Amino acid sequence: MINLAIRNWRLFIRDRSTVFYSLMGVFIIIGLYVLFLGDLMAEGVGGGEHGARLVDNWIMAGLIAVSSFTTTLGALGTMVEDRDRKISKDFRAAPLGRWQISGGYLLNATWVGFFMSCVTFVLAQIYIVVRGGSLLPLLDILQVLGVIGLSAAASATMLFAITYTVTSNQAFGGVSAVCGTLIGFITGIYIPMGQFPPVVQIVMKSFPTTHAAALIRQIMTDRPVQAMMQGAPDVMVEEIQTLLGIILHFGDWRVQPWAHLAVLTASTLVFFGLSAYLISRPARR
Repeated sequence: MINLAIRNWRLFIRDRSTVFYSLMGVFIIIGLYVLFLGDLMAEGVGGGEHGARLVDNWIMAGLIAVSSFTTTLGALGTMVEDRDRKISKDFRAAPLGRWQISGGYLLNATWVGFFMSCVTFVLAQIYIVVRGGSLLPLLDILQVLGVIGLSAAASATMLFAITYTVTSNQAFGGVSAVCGTLIGFITGIYIPMGQFPPVVQIVMKSFPTTHAAALIRQIMTDRPVQAMMQGAPDVMVEEIQTLLGIILHFGDWRVQPWAHLAVLTASTLVFFGLSAYLISRPARR
């Protein structure tokens, strides 16, 4: 299983187009932010220079969470391509169990999501420093890396369950296009979550990636929020954080960090169970 995961990683990293398109959602968001969203967000938040620092950290935190989703999906394209090219039949003829074969794809997808998100995190920190911000403290960096790892695992199991039944590159291209487009809205990057109707917000909060984005935003925007809102009432601070999706609410209950972690962990286990069920079924191809 480990050898298969290494093989899948090598195939992914060698195909530059796959790497590029797995990051396409990130590139699109950066482009929109630089050209349009950045100035609009900064004007909406206010706070002058501190407000600009807040928006920079907020958008970069969302990008990191999105990257853990889109790059994981890109890595699973290897599984679809193997089926499309009938290579999966060779694997089934080898002395490998279905669990080992599927586990190789799942481990690779999780690693790719984690690794590429870490690369995005490094680039985000460089961008923030160039823009006049500051690097995160070591403890905050470790916390972000932990959330990235859990988000990559949750995304890998969820997307594995979705793509396991996809058997052609054309179909996978359609799935990737839909998921890549929706993830920016689901995580509240294109439009802040607080501007959506309550019913839509509930749908957004049902996705694990949204909870990962909220956790990373809490870590990365903590100091900018304190600097911008110094002396402001707690109610006003929480209102800004709610608008930007930094903190989430279900009714009057504010979702605590442990609850975000619980959602990510539970999602990983639930979709892992669904994946196990799909793997146990007779192979279609």
